[in-house]
Amino acid sequence: MQRWGKFFQRAKCSSEIAGILTDLITLDKALPLGFPTSPMMANLIAFDLDIEHLKIAKKNKLMRTRWIDDIVVSGRSDAVQKSIPFLVGSVKPFGFTVNNKKTRFKARSEKPVVVGLEVSRSSPHVPLVQIHEIERLLKICESESPVVVQATYDPKGEGRIKDLPSSLEGRIRFVAKYDPEIALSFSNRMKALHWNALD
Repeated sequence: MQRWGKFFQRAKCSSEIAGILTDLITLDKALPLGFPTSPMMANLIAFDLDIEHLKIAKKNKLMRTRWIDDIVVSGRSDAVQKSIPFLVGSVKPFGFTVNNKKTRFKARSEKPVVVGLEVSRSSPHVPLVQIHEIERLLKICESESPVVVQATYDPKGEGRIKDLPSSLEGRIRFVAKYDPEIALSFSNRMKALHWNALD
């Protein structure tokens, strides 16, 4: 039985109930993005690891935060480097693995980005490069047409053409959480475009 089923069994659920609950909260054996239950379940399953990491962070005067499965440790560079072996070493005993491809060490001067937000200032904000990219796409749509942009729209350079309107709307919704005025301006410009040309 996968991790979630075992979690529910430890919470005194029968095997049948644990299986039903697991089916309700997972998709392809993972917590799906956007499900309201996903952050809650991530918090429950990572609780013991959180406690261990917070002990290490407090001992070394660091800040440790987590969003779903993304963990961020911040503080003085020497303290972070000193603590990395203990933080990483404590992950496996709690049933998790470290994704080395996503593990990075950044200095504040490098404008570190965490879960899509720049965290070099006092509060997280959308990186200007993302704002400028939306602006660039809208300008081309306005001066040429959405059809021109859609023809080659491959935002991640993966060789896969994405749906331009849906992608732009998603990007603008993300911006709206942190800069509503800019997002509203973008939304109004989107509404003025002739998207029916893509049909």
